[in-house]
Amino acid sequence: MSDGASSITGAVAQVFPDALRLTCWFHMQKQVKVQMPKKGVPKDRRKKVHEDVSALQLAPTLAVFHLAAKKLCKRWRNEGLRKFAKYFQLIWVDGPLHKWFEGAMPGSVSTNIGLESLHVKMKMQ
Repeated sequence: MSDGASSITGAVAQVFPDALRLTCWFHMQKQVKVQMPKKGVPKDRRKKVHEDVSALQLAPTLAVFHLAAKKLCKRWRNEGLRKFAKYFQLIWVDGPLHKWFEGAMPGSVSTNIGLESLHVKMKMQ
């Protein structure tokens, strides 16, 4: 599990091509939040988009995730959020970072924040 940095994604794909590559939910949310204004999501719509993404994160299986994401992106396009829907589909649904939802690896953690916090503490000692 990582934050989705291209260097890590590329290295894991090259060295461990068959590994299950999870994306940290915290970092995924952070990137979506950064991209919303850049992709044309009006300020008054961002909370709802975040709620939509949070609901999608609870998908229990890959099949449910893809079906729900398809419907969600279609709704966003119909609501005039075409640029954001295209970005979301490309990066977070169809791209190598798509395993950020609960059903990607049932029973696993959704974020690596605890590990990162421990890492910072170890570096400070």
